[in-house]
Amino acid sequence: MAAASLGGVSCRVPCYRADPQGAVLIVAVLVVSVFIIAWLIFLFSYGYLWIKALLGRAYVPILELIGMRLRGVDPRAIVDGRVAALAAGLPIGTRELEAHCLAGGRSRLCARLWLPRRQGYP
Repeated sequence: MAAASLGGVSCRVPCYRADPQGAVLIVAVLVVSVFIIAWLIFLFSYGYLWIKALLGRAYVPILELIGMRLRGVDPRAIVDGRVAALAAGLPIGTRELEAHCLAGGRSRLCARLWLPRRQGYP
């Protein structure tokens, strides 16, 4: 402890030094927590669609889902349309549905309209 004088009266004031290990620990905890929060946001945004496509046997890679969002296409519409098309027996890829959406079409409605034609109705 260092001695300090206050108007002729000396008192002992504790001297605190910066702990470099504590600062590194705080920075590391902050970086890890930001990383975990970003991962959870990513998981909640695209994880549901990816699992839905996987269970519907219409596998769509997560990077394609991100690419769809960046291109301005609704990934939910593509996944729903692809699942419906594959359930109807139509081998339609995500690129075709994405091109259809970018041209102004509605992929969910088209997948529902293709089903009767596939089953033999005029």
